[in-house]
Amino acid sequence: MIPTEAQCLSILEREGAPEQVVAHCKAVTAFVRELADRAALKLKVDKPALIAAALLHDVGRSKTHGAEHGAVGAQIARSYGADDSVCRMIERHVGSGLDDAEAARLGLPAGRIYVPLTIEEKILCYADKHLFGEKRVSSGEATAAFKDDIGEGPAFDRLTKLMAEVSALCS
Repeated sequence: MIPTEAQCLSILEREGAPEQVVAHCKAVTAFVRELADRAALKLKVDKPALIAAALLHDVGRSKTHGAEHGAVGAQIARSYGADDSVCRMIERHVGSGLDDAEAARLGLPAGRIYVPLTIEEKILCYADKHLFGEKRVSSGEATAAFKDDIGEGPAFDRLTKLMAEVSALCS
């Protein structure tokens, strides 16, 4: 099932997501709508699933604020019967995605992919990186903040590649 916006907001409330998390999710959703409309001019985008995932992408922050919040959020969404495509978007939005070694260090379930692969997953990750709380920032600010947090390396390289891909698609 692709949850409606009302159902997503109800899930966030029932799970006890903090107000600032809900506000951030709404801001990401607004940006996702813009990006999806632009991307849809060039290729097919599953907008209902993307919007649901955007609203729920940080539901895991009702339980943890660590990098595992994506996997926790996906489990929560699954418990409400959300479609697997929505759950994968939630699971894969963290950072620039998590490679196998990063996922293992966090103790996430093995055998899952935590790197965004579909255009919807990439759009969600891109939009999330461009919002600090409810404030939208430039790609330069987003990548600089990410670099400050994690430094250079494979995760930073994944992010810059993802940023360039989504930016080109949505320009």
